Amino acid sequence: MPLVISTNSSVNYNAGSDSFQGVDFNYTNIVRDEFSTGEFSENAGNTPWKSSWVEDDVAGLGPQTGNVIVAEGSLRITDSPDTGTQPGAAREIDLSTAVAAVLTFNFHTSSGVDADDAVTLGISTDGGSTYTPLQTYKGIVGSTSGSGHFNLSSYLAGNTRVHFWVSNDYSESDEYFYVDDIEIKYAPRFGETVRDGFNIVSYENNDGTRPWDTPWVDYDPAGSGP
Repeated sequence: MPLVISTNSSVNYNAGSDSFQGVDFNYTNIVRDEFSTGEFSENAGNTPWKSSWVEDDVAGLGPQTGNVIVAEGSLRITDSPDTGTQPGAAREIDLSTAVAAVLTFNFHTSSGVDADDAVTLGISTDGGSTYTPLQTYKGIVGSTSGSGHFNLSSYLAGNTRVHFWVSNDYSESDEYFYVDDIEIKYAPRFGETVRDGFNIVSYENNDGTRPWDTPWVDYDPAGSGP
């Protein structure tokens, strides 16, 4: 059950996978932000975020000023005029009780965006100390819209953070990246589970709350081992 993500950001902006093949999880918990209140603290799902949006913005502070603001019902990110930094914002969710999780969102760009401009989406499982890039949105010219779909089931932690930041340019007037309808659905863990996510090449993975009694035993006359 691999994590499937498009990394060819110049072609496909509707990236990722929002489900496991052959596994039906009950995604009952929803954490969501529609940016309809004009604040960094909106909770539009049935489960609250662990924190408000934490901005990295030397040009301003809060959702109304600077390069990272809430505008037009979206999170708007830019670096105009150029600050020499990488403005962005991150928000944290507690996924310590989840067995599977999915991130979705919509985005659009303004008409001034050119091919050199880039915004990166990253994920952290240590409260933002380090990030794993999931997708870089670059090669966009002008006004473009799309959506993101990402399987977060390899990033379940008590302090999982989603982070959008300017990774290149966005330093001219009318160069804006907008994110909206950010939602994380997750399936809570009920009781004990025995699970193999096949995230490493081994017949001995134990990814559940209880271990398997034995490793996988293969019946393969053409070979032996994983």
